[in-house]
Amino acid sequence: MGDAKRRKLLCDSYRLEPHCSKQTIEVVGLPEASKLRISGELQKYWATLDPIPSKRLHKLIDVVKDSGGGVCVNLIDAHTIIPPSDLIAKIIPKIPDLSTTATAEIGEILANYDPETELVVISCLPPELPQSIATLLYEHTVLYVITYQYSFVNIYN
Repeated sequence: MGDAKRRKLLCDSYRLEPHCSKQTIEVVGLPEASKLRISGELQKYWATLDPIPSKRLHKLIDVVKDSGGGVCVNLIDAHTIIPPSDLIAKIIPKIPDLSTTATAEIGEILANYDPETELVVISCLPPELPQSIATLLYEHTVLYVITYQYSFVNIYN
């Protein structure tokens, strides 16, 4: 399956309600000013968005692109709906290297990850996902990774 078709399938199937009563944006490891800016942009956008999944997903990519660009999205199945009343986006800053330390840092953040209510955003993952990180994401039911080039890595393969 080509990237364009896979991207369309993901965007079409990833559904979030547009008007959330409560949203929590947790930005991990960024300067306070960046946390406030990203949180504010996401909150403002989600509060006014029409219910087109692809627009929501691409806006999220646009918002985090400044801090490096990768987006990691949970997709347990094609029709998973994240409850809008308790939506959490965890934004992980640029990972300077992909050593064991970086894997451990991702693991610590994912340790409390709830795929029913959380969207995990990883900034600056490379297109070629190292096996250690791929395994880690797989174990946490994070099935697809969108890199900063907006291509998809299916970590089942």
